[in-house]
Amino acid sequence: MGMEVFTVGEASTSWRETTVDLSYPVVEWITGKFVNGGLFWPIDSYHLEHDPNGIVRFSLEDETFSVIRLPDMLSLNRMLDESFLLDEMQGEICLTGFTKTTTEVAVWMLVEDHTVDSRWEHRYSLYISDLVQPMSLLPGGAIMLQVGPIFYRYELQAPNQNLTNMCELEGLRYKGRRRRTTKQNIFFFNVIPYMESLVRIVA
Repeated sequence: MGMEVFTVGEASTSWRETTVDLSYPVVEWITGKFVNGGLFWPIDSYHLEHDPNGIVRFSLEDETFSVIRLPDMLSLNRMLDESFLLDEMQGEICLTGFTKTTTEVAVWMLVEDHTVDSRWEHRYSLYISDLVQPMSLLPGGAIMLQVGPIFYRYELQAPNQNLTNMCELEGLRYKGRRRRTTKQNIFFFNVIPYMESLVRIVA
């Protein structure tokens, strides 16, 4: 199970295979999250007989793969389709776990990503029943959450308060460049946190 790498800026502008094979299949439709010199993916455990209970890390330094175990206190029942989301937030890997036995959504941050001694920190507890995706920390002790097409402000110091609606993208429309193109509704979209690179990619 190999993987190919393309390095921008090298004289040889071609794809090449890594010397070490990928140890587990990853979820193909999820983009890898880049933090601290590594790319992280959830493992596609639904196609495995044994769940490794972890995520895959690819080191850009030596181009090797490793498995980072999930938090020990995060107990997921695959039979109930309980799962987690993997994101990058404030320069850290963020894991949001969802279970059907509690209304608490646990948010974990990966503080040490060593293969053997990896360590997660239970950073936040969100008392909300919806499937949420943490996007960013906000001034004043709040966190921005995405719930479908809506973005909310969630007060970490006052979790019993209702969510504050920040922005709604439902019904977002666009108009094509051609004169005869009419405005079209967008029914599916994805929001990706972006930080401008210091390296300019020249075509």
